[in-house]
Amino acid sequence: MLDPKVLPEGQLQGRSLTAVLTSPPTGGYVAILKDPIESVIQWQDVQISTSEGISTSSDFHHPFQIEGVRWHLLRNLAGPRLGTELVPFISREAQLQRDIDATGKRHCIAWVVLSAARDLYSATHYLGGTAVTAPPFFDTAARSGTLFWHSDPTHISEFQVDSPLVMALADFTDNDFEENYAPHLQRRQDWLILTPPLPNGTKKKLSSSNMATR
Repeated sequence: MLDPKVLPEGQLQGRSLTAVLTSPPTGGYVAILKDPIESVIQWQDVQISTSEGISTSSDFHHPFQIEGVRWHLLRNLAGPRLGTELVPFISREAQLQRDIDATGKRHCIAWVVLSAARDLYSATHYLGGTAVTAPPFFDTAARSGTLFWHSDPTHISEFQVDSPLVMALADFTDNDFEENYAPHLQRRQDWLILTPPLPNGTKKKLSSSNMATR
């Protein structure tokens, strides 16, 4: 009784499958495909192909393979700012992520945790990770002077710590945190730092403990 009606067989009638997906016929459409659909776009002078959820750069000097949705995110939020530098930027970030993964010392925070952390202070900014792993539900994301994306796509540099934020402390060195972030965080209370256990005596441990008691 709840089974849908059987759709009659039909032909594309000269229309490409992409056109059918863009403007499907009344009543629905079922297609059985032997080969995956590939979408190809030109970014500046580089061809980017997306198939089966993976986007691939054809640039021999700046290769990458990342999730298709991540490419779409970075193309729209970082592309207007970076222009021709977008593909090299993604290639460097993808390589950095591979290097981090290869060390076996990666500290991974589940998105459900990051989402809950965001909601605590209605955070709009995220500090940590790489451009290919940072959670997309923050308006702005960066790491140690490297801006991934910003709510204003034309924003040209890393934001000052002047907004509610979530920080993944493991992605920053002691000196970077102590010199570039701790002074700003001490002037605010709408931030949340996520970290694995810290060894006693480190700058991170001392700074975060001092801020937590303010």
